[in-house]
Amino acid sequence: MRAVSRPLESAPDLNDVAGEHGYLFVRDGVGFAGRDDAVRATLTDAPSLLNDIEHVDQTGWGVPGPIALGLMPFDRHSTSTAVVPRIIIGKDSAGRCWSTTIDDANIPTFDPPPRPSASSFSVEPLTPIETYLNAVVTARDAVRSGE
Repeated sequence: MRAVSRPLESAPDLNDVAGEHGYLFVRDGVGFAGRDDAVRATLTDAPSLLNDIEHVDQTGWGVPGPIALGLMPFDRHSTSTAVVPRIIIGKDSAGRCWSTTIDDANIPTFDPPPRPSASSFSVEPLTPIETYLNAVVTARDAVRSGE
């Protein structure tokens, strides 16, 4: 397998990249999104698998290249799996964004999110303030009485 990392001119939303069936690891807008499986392996086999993938970094930033994301089942008797996505989009804390594709996978286009177009809006409470305050008092009194 061969992976190529390239800089992206614009940064798509990582949630859009992952879509409904992809993989997402993000915090504060920094992280990775992947889609389509290039290969799956056990967690113990993942490091050697990643080492065997040739990586060409065309970003000049020293990006990590292909990554494996772990899938941990809730059933402790099931095997944990590592997935190496065929398409990975990464964002770093400096705001740089890149793609890493395996075996010349095509990167789909990601349209920018639509801009809001409402001419006006209003903010109103859904619950009357008195109802909310009464609920808080009732809960407080229940805690104090040991209920």
